[in-house]
Amino acid sequence: MGAYDPYITIASPGGKPSTKPRFRILMSKSLWKAWENATGQAGDQNVQQLWNHLAYRPDKPPLLGSVTRLKGGQARGKGGWSDVHHYEITGAGRIDYQFHPEYSGGANGDPHPVVKIIRIDMSSH
Repeated sequence: MGAYDPYITIASPGGKPSTKPRFRILMSKSLWKAWENATGQAGDQNVQQLWNHLAYRPDKPPLLGSVTRLKGGQARGKGGWSDVHHYEITGAGRIDYQFHPEYSGGANGDPHPVVKIIRIDMSSH
């Protein structure tokens, strides 16, 4: 990667978790405002449940809420990334994400599990 890294790490909205997350959650800097607005629209508890799902089990069905794997050519994962998944956040909107079990695009190139939030849509649908 070049000197410009367009992604930031998303910390748990409820403070430091008691157990280390399995996955690091990344998001484009351009989505930061939408992420902040999601808490106001969906509520702290729902955003925390989303974060818990992404940090601990994005590759499994959520404990609460619903996730759908999107279909179609643009939703297909490439280069080790999963297909795009669509997380419904309390009817207030959706968060689309992909995960990679051994992403090595970091500064040191060390492989680690990563979730990448690719879209936030908080308009009701």
